[in-house]
Amino acid sequence: QFTEASLPLYSGTESIDLIITESSKDRSEYELLNVYTDKLNAAAGRDRLYKHIKLNKDKNILVLCDLGNIGKAYSILKYLTDEYHNVYFYDYQAFEELLYKSKLVGGDISTESIKPTDFLSIEQFYEKVLEQVTSGTVYEYKHKKPLAGPYINKNNMELIFNTNVGRKLYDLLLNWCG
Repeated sequence: QFTEASLPLYSGTESIDLIITESSKDRSEYELLNVYTDKLNAAAGRDRLYKHIKLNKDKNILVLCDLGNIGKAYSILKYLTDEYHNVYFYDYQAFEELLYKSKLVGGDISTESIKPTDFLSIEQFYEKVLEQVTSGTVYEYKHKKPLAGPYINKNNMELIFNTNVGRKLYDLLLNWCG
């Protein structure tokens, strides 16, 4: 979990003009959020986030990236956020965590037979449990593949975002969508 001294986290009260995702245009966060807003950029990799932040330095930016697996990009992003005080990060460990803990999927870690310590990163853990829980269903998730239809159906917005993990993003999207 990140602290005050690390990357600035989005509290839900900051005004946001743009969301930048670490994903590419046809994957993950970008694919999901593109259904709800056009205030979105896809960095196509956490190592490219800095370029998009610099290009939009006059905007209030929300960055969506897997904080549980940020790696070497952390020092660059920390430097940029020290320089640009209008950049905030969404507080989740992995995009798959958002989907797994959504009311659409309803994943419950406590009932799973696999443990986070079995994986090199928390992102890999959430990928595995999400794939396991949704396998053979209309919600089937496959890492690095396009999202299943129910995830990108606007009618499922509340089921996906209105949870502890997605609540601040849900409120922002509601504000933008009207």
